[in-house]
Amino acid sequence: MPAPFFQVDNLLSIIERLHAERDGVQTLVDLANGLSSALGGAYVAIARWHEHPLERGPQISTGHDSHFDEVYLAHYPDRIPWRAKVHELAGRFFDAREHFDEATVRSTSFYAEFMEPQGFAPLAVIGSHHDPNEDGPGSGWAVYGRRDFQPEETRFCRRLDPHLAQAARNAGDRLVVQHRLDQVRELLDGIPAGIVTLESNGAVGWINLVARRILAAEDGLSLRDGRLVAEDEGADAALRAAHRQLIEGEHTVRSLMAGQQTPALSIERPSGRRPLGLVFVGRQETPVMEDGEPIGVIALYDPEIQSAETLPQLRQLYGLTEAEAKLASAIAVGATPQEFAEKTGRSLETVRTQLKGAFRKLGVSRQSEMVRMLAPLVLASGSDEAPDSVEPD
Repeated sequence: MPAPFFQVDNLLSIIERLHAERDGVQTLVDLANGLSSALGGAYVAIARWHEHPLERGPQISTGHDSHFDEVYLAHYPDRIPWRAKVHELAGRFFDAREHFDEATVRSTSFYAEFMEPQGFAPLAVIGSHHDPNEDGPGSGWAVYGRRDFQPEETRFCRRLDPHLAQAARNAGDRLVVQHRLDQVRELLDGIPAGIVTLESNGAVGWINLVARRILAAEDGLSLRDGRLVAEDEGADAALRAAHRQLIEGEHTVRSLMAGQQTPALSIERPSGRRPLGLVFVGRQETPVMEDGEPIGVIALYDPEIQSAETLPQLRQLYGLTEAEAKLASAIAVGATPQEFAEKTGRSLETVRTQLKGAFRKLGVSRQSEMVRMLAPLVLASGSDEAPDSVEPD
């Protein structure tokens, strides 16, 4: 019967761990140490390599003196007798006994200067080499034994080989995805609205910079124990109800694109500032597979935050006058025409005339349409008060 390490149950356990771990590095370390020990102190090296700028991939080895890797990489790679064969067999398992005889290996300087002093057997060499390609990073591993390998030992490593390569590709894919996700999050930190992702278990996932600032103020809405909580009981109940709707697959991106309404809440603030606006959007109609999956986002708007860049943008994009742009900007973040008239010292009749002009240029007929169209544009970090006056056009 094979030694415990080389039994099928252990092989399956290693394979399961390789594919279950995010990067599999700890499993590689455990594998190298366990295999080296089970083979009587064999040299085991496992490597991954790719072109990702943030991480070159793990290099793991065991069963040798601490300075061995440095000496080996510096002096011996070009003299390995099976180097060309391993690369020729790229993607396939290599066993030195299948391609070399003992006399040939013993005659090489590589054996005399490297293998023999370390106590390695001439033909106890197995492993593989996988070139990097569009499917993922390159990877490779090598085992040098101090005695000839038993058939079950070689068979164990042969069966493990494709899983090591696949685990390397999976880790590379996850690294690329994580890098792209980090880039997207960096961009979302720069947009004018707060973004909060929601998970199926009721918790908050990721929060962008604007949302963190809004929640840190704890003015009507806060983050407690990883969950959004509204101070007002009615608003908090509505918040939880909207979350449940997302879990049930309602109000998705697809329904939004089809013109359907998505849940929107107004959260009153004890400070007296204008209410916060929350808009909920769920992901596409895909089932929730496990607890804690992201199921949607909340766009969080603070009407007290207005960008100084908004007015030139509105004028350039839609041909609005300065007065129309200021009015549209105020309406988009929750002000009424009456409030804007009082704030700016203009008559309500004048404001309504300007509002009609803005409607015509924007191609809308109702204030609710204007809000949906302009709110994402006008909210940003900047001056925290609407204009006190509007110069005549």
